[in-house]
Amino acid sequence: MKKALLISVISFLLYTIYQAITSTIFVSHFPLLVSRLPNFITSTQPTLQLELFLFQEIAGAVGSYLRLIGAIFALNGAVLFFKNDAKYLQKLRFIFLFESLYFLLLIPAAINHLVGSIISSSLFLNFYTGISCLLQVALIFPPLLMLSLKLRKPQNLLSILKWTSIAAPLYVVGFWVRH
Repeated sequence: MKKALLISVISFLLYTIYQAITSTIFVSHFPLLVSRLPNFITSTQPTLQLELFLFQEIAGAVGSYLRLIGAIFALNGAVLFFKNDAKYLQKLRFIFLFESLYFLLLIPAAINHLVGSIISSSLFLNFYTGISCLLQVALIFPPLLMLSLKLRKPQNLLSILKWTSIAAPLYVVGFWVRH
């Protein structure tokens, strides 16, 4: 089990590194993307649509970096767990905190899809995508944040187990709703 956990965490870390790299490349090419945006989106309020797009992409990039930080904590925690060091529990708090913040930063994408589908015409903007993003945030962010807060003082095992049993299924349902 320890080896499987370590392999999973390393895979997650590699995935988050990839996401952070692609986010960095995407954000660094904003001027080029912004100049081409009118080719893909026709809007009655182009300035607002551009602001929504930029807000979505910057929030997404920040979310990718926060998730990467959480993945680094996860690797550190997995190594501690592998070595039978009880300090791995302290790392769990930060893993869940950064993962919850990653999902919170999906709100700008939801707003862009909701508002953008009303003021713009594009295949890239969809009202239902906005709703599914909001539902994913609502299902995943609060329980992960609460679990992170409960892990600040890991003495209350019953409360931690309660929030784990709430957060885990909602995390899965959140992905189902979104995808």
